[in-house]
Amino acid sequence: MALTTDIEVMRTSAQGAMDASDQMKATLGRLNATVEGVAASWQGDAHTAFAGVMQRYHASMNKMQLSLVEISENIKGNSVGYAGASQDSAQSLNQVGGALDL
Repeated sequence: MALTTDIEVMRTSAQGAMDASDQMKATLGRLNATVEGVAASWQGDAHTAFAGVMQRYHASMNKMQLSLVEISENIKGNSVGYAGASQDSAQSLNQVGGALDL
């Protein structure tokens, strides 16, 4: 089974993952601004419960955001590797073809 890939699709996918990460970061920032404005007026058990939910939410969002960055970096790195391998293969085939003097 042969593996084929399109380097440009890989680069676009890597950028898409990075864009999603950036959007998540921006959404989290907007949510924080909204919550901070409201949370100051909360007191008691409701405030404590909500603060716990927000901590878990932040932890989950941060994990996901970091995972998207890692995915983007991995795809980018793989695209460079595939591009290099493709160029090496093309050079080798050209050398073999040149040696045959057809």
